[in-house]
Amino acid sequence: MTEQALSNALHTVISLAALIGIAWLYRGYRIDRLRNDLFAMRDQMFLYAAEHQFLDHPGYRELRKIFNAMLRYSHRLCLSEVLLATWLAPRESEQESFGEWAAMLASLPEEHRNALIDYHIGMLNLGTRFVIGGSPIGWALIAYHSARWAMRRPTRVLSQSLLQKWSGGWQTIERQAGKV
Repeated sequence: MTEQALSNALHTVISLAALIGIAWLYRGYRIDRLRNDLFAMRDQMFLYAAEHQFLDHPGYRELRKIFNAMLRYSHRLCLSEVLLATWLAPRESEQESFGEWAAMLASLPEEHRNALIDYHIGMLNLGTRFVIGGSPIGWALIAYHSARWAMRRPTRVLSQSLLQKWSGGWQTIERQAGKV
């Protein structure tokens, strides 16, 4: 092996090690950022519930429990897990789970019920952006769907559509996170 070839091999190994190190650090940063955003959203929800005096409401407490579970579980979120949970989750239990929470919210005034639903959707949007943004497969999905929707439906928002498609998987992950 010549000196030039050895030098090139060494530079390649060092560059790959640096790239892996940066990717590892970036993943940690992304997890911290997700948790920070979830904490901020949960705090906003708390302030809203405190201001409108429904901190003891079961629907609020359940959503706060879901937020806490997602905070504990966020380091384990990845695209493959969301996709598997979406495809393998039994549809009936997802609807029952959401239906139970929706029934809890029924006793709240519509304004407060809609606010809690918005916080829940916001949490799922944060999770969806985290999962898709951290995966080369997710980037490819974004590119594909963006091109497809740009040609067919320019007014659709990617994250909302994916959220609707993945809602069952997210509900399964929420239940699993509550058990962790």
